[in-house]
Amino acid sequence: MITVTVYKNRDNTVDLEMRADGQAQNITGTTRMVLTIGDTVIDSQLYAGSFDWNTNGANGQLSLTLGLLANLIKMRAATYLSSLVFYDATYTSGLRWGNGFQTKIVE
Repeated sequence: MITVTVYKNRDNTVDLEMRADGQAQNITGTTRMVLTIGDTVIDSQLYAGSFDWNTNGANGQLSLTLGLLANLIKMRAATYLSSLVFYDATYTSGLRWGNGFQTKIVE
């Protein structure tokens, strides 16, 4: 399981490569994403600036900018189980990507 690090009150990005069957997937057709970190839900419909699946999405790269989100800043520094759900024209009810990952929140 991978671990990503989010620095509270910082502009750092988390860059994830979305892979299926060992190959990076084009994610530019994504219409919405929902990231859950512990009990905190971050929806791209509410926090569009925190998700970038277009810049390098053809190469499977998702960039997340999370360190300045108020609901994430309130979380205590710890490691949380996280999941990511993608929505597009094919997966209108959402597709959970993989088995999840860990997100380490750092002061």
